Amino acid sequence: MKHTKSLIKITEESVSNFQTIDGLIEIGQTFQISSYDVRTKHEERKANAQRIVSCWNACHKAGLTNEQLESGYIKKLIQEREEAINLLKAMNNHLNKVLGEYKNEAI
Repeated sequence: MKHTKSLIKITEESVSNFQTIDGLIEIGQTFQISSYDVRTKHEERKANAQRIVSCWNACHKAGLTNEQLESGYIKKLIQEREEAINLLKAMNNHLNKVLGEYKNEAI
């Protein structure tokens, strides 16, 4: 699947429209089909649009493909990071214990 390979932003004209960061290419717009609530505040629509822009740009900067994004790749990376952190903490605790025992024996 091909998509525009550029950072994007919300257009100045509407919080529902997106364009490339340089303003040269219109990307698309957000819309709601049947569940649109006219009471939805402008601030909320803008925040929703900003979240889409933030996600798009984060993926672009990280070089993530659509396939990686849709396959759960990010969740796997986060889980692996947590496992690595837990392993490092366990190793640190063990090292501190060994060093503490060594200090006690040396005295």
